[in-house]
Formats: sequence, structure tokens, C-alpha cells
Amino acid sequence: AHNKIQLLLDEMGHYEFMAYLVGKEDGGDYHIEDIVVPEQLASPGRVTEVRFPEGVQNIVGTVHSHGSTKLGNFSTIDESNILANHNINILAAEGGTYKARVRAELPCGHLCSDEAKVMVVMPTSAGDSEFLKEAQERIRRAAPYGGTIWPSKEW
Repeated sequence: AHNKIQLLLDEMGHYEFMAYLVGKEDGGDYHIEDIVVPEQLASPGRVTEVRFPEGVQNIVGTVHSHGSTKLGNFSTIDESNILANHNINILAAEGGTYKARVRAELPCGHLCSDEAKVMVVMPTSAGDSEFLKEAQERIRRAAPYGGTIWPSKEW
């Protein structure tokens, strides 16, 4: 998954992206095995029109970027939308740097989120070129001032 995230960061440049994390939870630790890029409209400031991928199982969270900005903080949109719906959210930046938040249920039943550590374990590059081609087909880029510039496919 690490290599695929880095490919997306290189490909998207100033544009944000979002992908689903596929993996499993084991005693509070999350083991991410892959990522799935859904159809989406990406711009330098946000990702919209995300279509949940059909037939994908074991989604444990999301990974996204804030374009080519350095690793910063989670935005209020990240907190209210993504963490409200997923147990783990990773913010990725160039150079393989990550920031993560996990959501947990307290004994009283309320949900809270807190920072988490990200460890990259034995990244593999198997299938990276096919992955990038598929991702390019699923991510439409919005022109900075409206309209769609790439790819031109309409859904």
C-alpha cells in the first residue's frame, strides 16, 4: 500500500486524492494490505463526488492527501466527514511521511479519535503500473476555477 500511496502523491501533484484502506484490525492495530481508489473528482482544495467501490471488503479506513502541501494537520472536513465514518484516517505527504488518526469506542459508547503511529512494513511494488493506470481512470481532476480537465470521461 505504501508504494501505491507514493505513486498517487507523485501523479496528483497539487491535487488532493482519497483512497480506501483495505486490511484488518488486530487488537487495536490496523494492518493495511492494499488501497482502493474510488471514482472521485479531485481539485487542489478538496475531493468530491466520491463513489464507494462495489465489491470491496475489509475497508478499515481512508488515506488522503492535501495536494502538494507538506504534512500538516487534519482539516475540519477530515474530522467531521472521514473520521465520522471510518476507524482510521491517514494523511499522506511527499517523501513517505504520514499522520494518522484512529477512532475508538469508549466504554460509555461514545466515539473519540486520537493520533496513531504509522509503520511501513516491507513495501512491495507488485502491480504498481496497473494500479496507477486504474487510478488515473477513476480520478477526474477539476480545473482550479471550475470544470473538469482530466480525464475527460463523464460518469
